[in-house]
Parts: sequence; C-alpha cells; structure tokens
Amino acid sequence: MQKKIFVSAVILSAIVFCAACVTMFAACKNDPNKGRIPFSPQSGIYEVMLKPDLQWAIMDSQGVNSLSIYNTAILGNDIALMVTIDCYGKTDLANLNVSDIDSFMKFYKTFDYIKGIYENDQNTAADPVALSAADLKNTQLKSGKSQEISIKNTNDGTTTNSTSEFIYLETQNYYFAVSYNIPNENLTDDVKNAVNDVIFHIQENQAATT
Repeated sequence: MQKKIFVSAVILSAIVFCAACVTMFAACKNDPNKGRIPFSPQSGIYEVMLKPDLQWAIMDSQGVNSLSIYNTAILGNDIALMVTIDCYGKTDLANLNVSDIDSFMKFYKTFDYIKGIYENDQNTAADPVALSAADLKNTQLKSGKSQEISIKNTNDGTTTNSTSEFIYLETQNYYFAVSYNIPNENLTDDVKNAVNDVIFHIQENQAATT
C-alpha cells in the first residue's frame, strides 16, 4: 500500500513538473523579446531591447532621435559606461548624398565634435572593421562598421589614455551612430559584450515607421 502511494506521489510530481515546464515554454514563446525591456528616444522611432539585469538607465538626450544610456553595474566601481545612439532617417539624408554606410560615416564625421576626435593629432584611428554576416544575423541590421580611436589627453603634464569606439549601423529606414569612451584600464570584455548587446538589439519601431 505504501509502495502504491509512493509511486502515485512520484507520478503526480512528474505531472506537475511537466505542466510547469509547458507553462514556462509557452510564456517564453509568447514573449519574442525574452524578458528584455525597451529603451527609446523621445521620438520613439526605434527602441533598444536590453536585459533588465544589466541595469541600464536613460540619460537626458539632446535630440529627439538620440538616446544616451549609462550603466554603473558592469564595471563594478564608480566609472560608468555611457553609450550614445544617434539616429538619422535615410529619406532625410538622401539630398546629402548619403546612400550607404560609408557615405553615412563621412557625413557623421562632419560634425565639429566628432571631427575633432578623428582629426586630433594626439589620437590614432584604427581602420574601420565591417560587422560580419554572422553578427548581423537575426537582427534588423543590414550592414555595419566599427572604428576604434585611441585617445590621449594631456593635462598638467599627465597623460591619460582612453578608447572611443564609433559603430555605424544601417537598418531598412535609418542610419545609426553608436559611440562610447572608456579609460583603457576599464576596457574589459564585459564592456565590449555590453556594447555589442546594445547594438545588436536596436530595432525600428514598426508602429512609428508605418
């Protein structure tokens, strides 16, 4: 009798466990973003789907299509990782001869602040690197290039070294320029992975583009 009760309890536990698994699977299937939460600029024309456990927060952005986010958890100290996203509509740039990722890069470098970083004699810009097809897979990105710039700042005889990275992206309707700057001693794999997580989860807001 006790053996039958034990077997029944095991079977019942298995049924409950299977039911819980089915429920969890259904919940994941019904959530295409897999628990990620959206971060959007004022215009709402695009959104960045980020993991809540990475603790990103939004800073005030100057433009309606710009988004600045920061994170103080990744480095685990008082230095924050700040990532800026600038977005431009393809139709708005058509009259400026911007027709592909390379011409968009040239356009973006005409802004005084960006131009100053690239043309500063103390800085060294690496060659642009194209994002691979494997990186672009399962995203809304059509193409992309990244470029690192080694920054030297000299104040009162003291030189500090940091790295700025500019990542240029193209979707169906927009071009994006994503950038950040970080001291070299804090440029860890965790930082790189966090930035990659940002760029590969930028997506057009379909409701805003239709």
